[in-house]
Amino acid sequence: MKTTDTCLLLALLDLSPAQQHVRVCDVARHARLPIGEALRLLKGLQERGWVDASRRRLTLRGLVLAVSLQARLRASRRLPAAA
Repeated sequence: MKTTDTCLLLALLDLSPAQQHVRVCDVARHARLPIGEALRLLKGLQERGWVDASRRRLTLRGLVLAVSLQARLRASRRLPAAA
């Protein structure tokens, strides 16, 4: 999975409880991507069944993946630095 895909999935996860309606510009800003790139990635993630691009929402499969990615990211940040 590409880093940009991960950023977009995590952005959607972070934004989902905040608002009823998530705009593409919100997702792009949160993921630190240009709007055009965010749209292209949303369509790609929809083809994989991870997001509903028109609603800018994670599917159940996408939610499971995003939560898993978030947990891995948090765990990697807690690891002690190598001496």
